[in-house]
Amino acid sequence: AEAGLRQQEGELSTEEWLAVFKQMEEVKVFNVIITGGEPLVRDDFFILLDALARNHTVAINTNGIALSQDVAHKLKSFGVRDI
Repeated sequence: AEAGLRQQEGELSTEEWLAVFKQMEEVKVFNVIITGGEPLVRDDFFILLDALARNHTVAINTNGIALSQDVAHKLKSFGVRDI
């Protein structure tokens, strides 16, 4: 994982997820629903969302534990359609 970004044991690293997103584009997957656990608690969540939202329509399933007004506005700025 990148310096300062920690993931749980067994989770994909930032770089691995970015490679998955590229593969998704290659096979024409453009609609994505992010679920968890709780996706918003990942340290690199907004790095991944930035990369994903460039070429995909994104929805997120969250339990809301990390959802604040600021986070909701940030999600909207990335074009997240459904929370």
